[in-house]
Amino acid sequence: MSLKIPSYELVNDNARAYLTEVDYTNDTQYLESFVSNYRINPVTDLTLPLPVTLKWQSTSDYESLKLFVSSDLNFSDAWTYILDPDVDSFDVYNLIPNRYYYWKIEGLNGINETIIEKGNFNTIGSRRLLLIPGEYLGNCRDLGGLPCTGGLIKYGKLIRGGEVLRDDGGPYMKINDAGIYELRERLGVTVELDFGDLWRESPLEGEGFEVYRDHDLYGFYGYDRDPRGLRTTVGRTCLHNCLELVIQKLSENKSIYFHCNSGADRTGTFAFIIEALCGVSDNDKSKDYELTSLWATWYKAPYNRYTNYFNRYRNSPAEGNCGYNTMIEYINSLFSGETLNDKIYDMCTKSIADGGLGITVESIDLLRTLLVDNKVIIQAKNYTREYGDANPTFEYTSEGAALVGTPEITCEATESSPVGTYDIVVKQGSVTNYNVTYVAGTLTITKAPLTIAAGTYTKKQGEEMPEFTLTYDGFKNDETKDVLTKQPGTSCQATIASAPGEYPVTVSGAESQNYEISYTNGKLVVTEADPVTITAKNYTREYGDANPTFEYTSEGAALVGTPEITCEATESSPVGTYDIVVKQGSVTNYNVTYVAGTLTVTKAPLTISAGTYTKKQGEAMPEFTLTYEGFKNDEDESVLIKVPTVTTSATEESEPGEYDVLVSGGEAQNYELSYINGKLTVQEDTGISDIVKPMGSFDVYSINGLLVRKDATSLKGLPKGLYVVNRKVINLQ
Repeated sequence: MSLKIPSYELVNDNARAYLTEVDYTNDTQYLESFVSNYRINPVTDLTLPLPVTLKWQSTSDYESLKLFVSSDLNFSDAWTYILDPDVDSFDVYNLIPNRYYYWKIEGLNGINETIIEKGNFNTIGSRRLLLIPGEYLGNCRDLGGLPCTGGLIKYGKLIRGGEVLRDDGGPYMKINDAGIYELRERLGVTVELDFGDLWRESPLEGEGFEVYRDHDLYGFYGYDRDPRGLRTTVGRTCLHNCLELVIQKLSENKSIYFHCNSGADRTGTFAFIIEALCGVSDNDKSKDYELTSLWATWYKAPYNRYTNYFNRYRNSPAEGNCGYNTMIEYINSLFSGETLNDKIYDMCTKSIADGGLGITVESIDLLRTLLVDNKVIIQAKNYTREYGDANPTFEYTSEGAALVGTPEITCEATESSPVGTYDIVVKQGSVTNYNVTYVAGTLTITKAPLTIAAGTYTKKQGEEMPEFTLTYDGFKNDETKDVLTKQPGTSCQATIASAPGEYPVTVSGAESQNYEISYTNGKLVVTEADPVTITAKNYTREYGDANPTFEYTSEGAALVGTPEITCEATESSPVGTYDIVVKQGSVTNYNVTYVAGTLTVTKAPLTISAGTYTKKQGEAMPEFTLTYEGFKNDEDESVLIKVPTVTTSATEESEPGEYDVLVSGGEAQNYELSYINGKLTVQEDTGISDIVKPMGSFDVYSINGLLVRKDATSLKGLPKGLYVVNRKVINLQ
């Protein structure tokens, strides 16, 4: 943020109000006057300017202080003031209004100079009122700044005022050494043109001034009451000489202070003619004449100071002094032209013999050239740059009068100034033209391009998503992403589990005051995860057994998690091979190959035993019953595909002894059959055979006498018990 440059009004409130509020344009009969409305009580000199008060930090570290005030940044034309070391402010007078000034205060110790403080300011004002140091000086002002044909009257060329005298005990204005210095060194005056009384000597003689005093100059004092005024040859010759003298001195680049006693009538009339020849409006000529009415005078008996205001009104007829409207009437009655200025031009160019002033057209043109500061417009060019760039070299264009000097162009924008528009301020610089209009240009700061790129990222399938770090290309002023009003976001369709491939990484959403953001999307390359092979181990078990605890082996990348292993085989699953299926379970690896194992269900061992049998020779063969050992799942011989058979070589009549009972021929899907042969022991007959054998055939009775079997040849097949054969009791066991 730039500091506001202070501005100082140079015209006091009453004079400023009079100059800006009053407009006599439509009063062509000179019937009105309003200047007295702007006086105040007590009587105060309202022709004095306001100062520019400069302040700084007081110090007593120096022998003295030196103040510099200049319209040039390099202080090439500086006004200087030597001040006491304990002073902390100073009033600067007589600056040109509507200008940009620089100032600095230096501390002096011997030859050493130290800048204590510096600054700048603007001046404001419609006229350049002047304060010449001395006693009771007033009614001094510069004709410069008055609008005229083609521009403004130049400042510092013609200064009007009252008499300048040393202290003579009289009531008149007095000047001192400081006033002489102010006139010569600061205001640049080197010529005094005195219309006053001849008996007074000028204090400016011998002080570097050319002083012109001639009784003829006193001759145009009045118009209607004095024969030496415009109506007389002597008076017109006087005016002719004065005008030619002014033109000559201006052509020598000299500045002139012209005055009479009070700076009212003679001085006002001469200023009126000069202003008219330059094209100053009737309204402004009237108000310049009437400004004297704001001056407080003192020389009324017995010389009481500041007891009354001077009365010089545009609508006053001659009453002891020449009247302004009387002079206008005289000029209107004798000379030709559409406007009052045209008529004054006609008066000046006519010969003295014909009632004019005998000034040539060439001299008037030269006067205008020397006095009129033709209008020049200095326009700062417009520029556009990006945020963060250095300001371009500011240039300007000028139109109108020839530009003398170089303007200063400034802009408060810096490389770090945000986007927006900034005034390119064009100021006086070394320009010496006075009628200058400065037109600011515009610096438009646009957003700087900023590219936000997502880059390329790689991860393996199954790995965590990477952090998408962004790169920035285009930041200015060593800035970082922290200056963004909204940070960018990234998005990607890929997830941890996404299959190998390329996925776009999209950048969006950033906002910034000073950057025009573009995006370069990146990509995420998902590669295959490190392979891992999980292999279920193979197992073998017998039919009917419970499945073992299935285990696995892994090969390759480190396995994260535990696979799930299943097998459809149960205890009742028939003999055969079954896949031991290995599945993901809690495994988080992605590039996983699952290899099934095999569960081989083998036949369970089934032992079939024939058992041990005993019979006696001759008895019927026993029934061979088999026993089974090894059935699973509560099964029995019904599950056999083929029931085994039992054979023996023994018969009913086989001799006593042991005979193998052979088991064979069984078949089963789920059992591995093994046989344990039995034995049949044939014992000798215990007596029954002795009884029944010789008989051949015989009848068998129960113990109760009932016929059990007729014509039997053996007892085979009979239940155990007591029987009667051939009247003998046989106990069949």
